Formats: sequence, C-alpha cells, structure tokens
Amino acid sequence: MLTRAGQDIPPVLAGIDAFLPAATAKGWPMQVIEVPDGQHSFDILNHGPQSEAAVLAARDAVLELLDAT
Repeated sequence: MLTRAGQDIPPVLAGIDAFLPAATAKGWPMQVIEVPDGQHSFDILNHGPQSEAAVLAARDAVLELLDAT
C-alpha cells in the first residue's frame, strides 16, 4: 500500500516512481492511492474530500489485508 501525493517534493516523487517498478519486478503486490492535489502530509494538512477519500481507502485496504491473513 502506497499513497502518492501529486504535489509532494520532487525527490519523494522520484523515489516513489523508482520504487514501484522495482517492487513489481520482485513480485510484490502494490496498491497505489493517488492524491493528485495532495502535498506531503496531506492527511494532516489538507482536510478536504480528496484527502479524506485517500485516508479511508488506505484504511480499508489495510483492514482487507488483515482479514486475508
């Protein structure tokens, strides 16, 4: 599970962009929640519908993973 804030700082975005294909190449299942207008720490700093939807999607994904184990 990875959340990608579209307005994050370039080094963080570059790290995410490098990590995703490497993880996929290793066969790691990846789920990415895109928050196009989010900045770094959007879950704390941007209390809007887009941020709320991303936080709830992450919560639901983690709960689903826990149910699967």
